[in-house]
Amino acid sequence: MSSTSVDSSDPRARPRLLLLAHGSRRPQWAEPFEAVLAELRALRPDVDMALCFLESMQPSLGQALEAAAREGCEQLRLVPLFLGTGTHLERDVAQELQRVRELQPRMHVELLPAAGDSDQVIRALARHALQGLEAGDPRSAVLPWLHALSRGPRGSRDLDAQQARTLMDWLLHGRLSDAQAGAALVALRMKSESPAELEGFTRAVLDAVPPLPTTRAAICLSSLNGTRRLPNQVPLLAELLRRRGMPVLVLGAQQPDGRAHTLPLWRALGLPVADGREQALQCLEQGDAVYLDLEHLSPELRRVLRWREQLGVRNSAHAVAKLLAPLRAPSLLLASYTHADYAPRMTHVLGALRQPALISRGCEGEVPAHPERASQWLRVDAAGCVHAEPDETAPDDEATALRARAAAQGPEHTLAWTRALLDQREPLPRTLQAQLLRIETLFGQLAAC
Repeated sequence: MSSTSVDSSDPRARPRLLLLAHGSRRPQWAEPFEAVLAELRALRPDVDMALCFLESMQPSLGQALEAAAREGCEQLRLVPLFLGTGTHLERDVAQELQRVRELQPRMHVELLPAAGDSDQVIRALARHALQGLEAGDPRSAVLPWLHALSRGPRGSRDLDAQQARTLMDWLLHGRLSDAQAGAALVALRMKSESPAELEGFTRAVLDAVPPLPTTRAAICLSSLNGTRRLPNQVPLLAELLRRRGMPVLVLGAQQPDGRAHTLPLWRALGLPVADGREQALQCLEQGDAVYLDLEHLSPELRRVLRWREQLGVRNSAHAVAKLLAPLRAPSLLLASYTHADYAPRMTHVLGALRQPALISRGCEGEVPAHPERASQWLRVDAAGCVHAEPDETAPDDEATALRARAAAQGPEHTLAWTRALLDQREPLPRTLQAQLLRIETLFGQLAAC
């Protein structure tokens, strides 16, 4: 379902959020709940919200409800930050709500389920409890895992999803020595990540990255590979999608590898480059295509990516970055792979996350369709089901393919070719046209939910 917000100039008609905690005589007891409120306000500065208590602390539930009514609030959503539904919610809160409804019939109060009834909260508590199994110094706890990962292609053993999640958390937060981090990343590169490991790594990154609080559906893709033999088509694809009414978030990272990366061409075309999360959010809400460096989304993940400069090879963070769609509203992830054996791993992760996605081999590891060959499309729907869809589009003629290859001779050639395509002075490659139609259809279905 798509997220919606009430668009009204009258603040009284906007839903107000009221958090409810139990309360205590100890002032410090409220600090975690105040931190939750502060985090919510940072995520949704457009929503009026407050914290109240059932007993021992101020404001009480009754006081908060009466204050909202005096301010003319017409819609209020009450969120109990309780681990379960007990006597307090079934009797005390219900009685207070009934009293307020009788005194203030114009204010509609919706009581939401207790926090402990949420699957996300249950999983978070389970992860917190499991951390006790790895208690102590991560530099000691990681040693058996390094041994398991480093025994060669036949002797190595995969980590389970939770172990992988913990390992990536340690890598993100710098809790291993440089030698241990490098050993883990190289061992995983040699062994290759299992589907469960890739899922654990991705979940760890998502744990550490608050989603952008978007209110409209958008396209999300990562651009990390760059191109050598063919022109970089990522800005072209993104701008064409924007012109068809689809906001696009491109997550990128410049890397010193001599390849044609997206950012220089993106800037040359005058497309918006966000200097942080807030600007990226603003662009998406306006329907733009916007480039956001991974450094602004997750400095921790970007730091793990930079290990390539010391180790000489890509690492698991590269694969994880391609699986990120860090948006609150529904999104369609466009993802690509270079090696065919990564396709089932990617669909496993995205299926487990229930992330709608369209995956293909792409062009030199980037998302846009290869102009000289048809693609095998893999689609993940919102229920996590995977669908294989062959592409019957015939590649372009030799002359069109030669023009595309000529456009890769240098940045100025790529820029001129891209502008010619955007200005319709040159025909789009057939494979790219087919990709646009496929994305447009899937996005329309997503936005309609």
